[in-house]
Amino acid sequence: SSSSSLSPNCRVAISSFSCPTSHQSLVFLPKILCDVKSVEVGYGVRLCASSIEPLVFKIPRVKSEYFQEDLYPETLQWWKSSLTAEEWMNGKDSLQSKISLQPKGMKLLSEAPQIITATRKFPSYNPQQKTDQEKKEAPQIITATRKFPSYNPQQK
Repeated sequence: SSSSSLSPNCRVAISSFSCPTSHQSLVFLPKILCDVKSVEVGYGVRLCASSIEPLVFKIPRVKSEYFQEDLYPETLQWWKSSLTAEEWMNGKDSLQSKISLQPKGMKLLSEAPQIITATRKFPSYNPQQKTDQEKKEAPQIITATRKFPSYNPQQK
């Protein structure tokens, strides 16, 4: 997929996964075992002929220091019963409780400051490219972006 169709939070398109060797079994572990700080979305192990190998699937994100709530919705607390045996025998029904995987002190991605970039008029134009002299000078931080007016040749 092209970079223009990617989410603004993505660096690259996610590639497919293939194992270099065959395996006898593969299991994914519960999502609560994923390291959300490093944007792991899948953690598992595979049984090979002579070893057990861990499998870790990560999503590359630009702002990985924020909690990616689009990747980690509330998760079922499968280890906690929603009913007692007596309640279940009496025909009561209940939804399983859920928890957030957001670590304490980690801000939500939706609360992150938005980076606004101006679209380039010409594909070959790169405002980030510097001359050798500019590279020798002290770096400057650009705090504002400029919006370029659209050009319409029929409008005069």
